[in-house]
Amino acid sequence: MEDVAPDAGPDTKPGTPPGTQSDADRTRSPD
Repeated sequence: MEDVAPDAGPDTKPGTPPGTQSDADRTRSPD
């Protein structure tokens, strides 16, 4: 979990596996 990135939120990282991203990313990723 590297949501500490100032310019990249957890929902903007394409390499983040399902389950570790925010609810916003979980919406676009069914997994």
